[in-house]
Amino acid sequence: MIISDLIGGLGNQMFMYAAARRVSLLQGAKLKLNTTHFQSSYGWRRYGLNNLSIAEDIAGIEDLTTVLYHGHIYSEPGPFAFDPNVDRVAAPVYMRGYFQSFRYLEGIEDIIRSEFQVRTPPAGQNAQLLDLIHGTNSVAVHIRRGDYVTDPGAAQAHGALPLDYYLWALRLIVHRAGNVTLFVFSDDIYWAQANLATGLPTVFVGHNGPDQDYEDLRLMSACKHFVIANSSFSWWAAWLGTHEGKIVCAPARWMASNPDTGDLIPESWTRIAL
Repeated sequence: MIISDLIGGLGNQMFMYAAARRVSLLQGAKLKLNTTHFQSSYGWRRYGLNNLSIAEDIAGIEDLTTVLYHGHIYSEPGPFAFDPNVDRVAAPVYMRGYFQSFRYLEGIEDIIRSEFQVRTPPAGQNAQLLDLIHGTNSVAVHIRRGDYVTDPGAAQAHGALPLDYYLWALRLIVHRAGNVTLFVFSDDIYWAQANLATGLPTVFVGHNGPDQDYEDLRLMSACKHFVIANSSFSWWAAWLGTHEGKIVCAPARWMASNPDTGDLIPESWTRIAL
């Protein structure tokens, strides 16, 4: 079997699952998920893949013992870079790493798109917003703040994007796509409302909260165009978007330390450098 060691928020979990799914398909092996981190020291994050249409199989203690003692551990060699050796990984294996590269999805795009659909149908305000998104030339705008602002370690490693990034990206999208309606998502929606002034029709989406992040993922991915943050969550929303001719603007500088992210951002996306 293949066991994926899951940590982080929903976007991180999706990258980890996708890389392990790739290996499981190549090996014809069963994929299981280690969710124990969310029950212990990593309890401030929540396991979220259960809200998506994956073939969920949670690893038990016997599975973990079998793979860790009789298989081997594959650790990602570096951040944001595809490792071709992953295609030669042999089961049983325990996969550890973030695997943040679009290249891990190559050849399995249709499977991942299908499995990353929200399991339950939209209802209430989310269903109404989905109709509005489908009926407009919609742009998903994701403003990530939270620990990028309040936590010194996260602020130093990642850092919240400046407002100018969003303004430049939106000018580019308006130039290419014409009249648009913005749908703004943020973990600090009040800051976004107070600071993002564009003169464009704008809907601020702040009703779902962290426990329903999958609802925001569905709404964002339904949009036609995207201005993403340096966040795996909005990366996935943009990647899952299926509008023909979609425009995706992403920050050229993903981390404050600016490691090479050549395998993170697809070539068809536009990098905005400030």
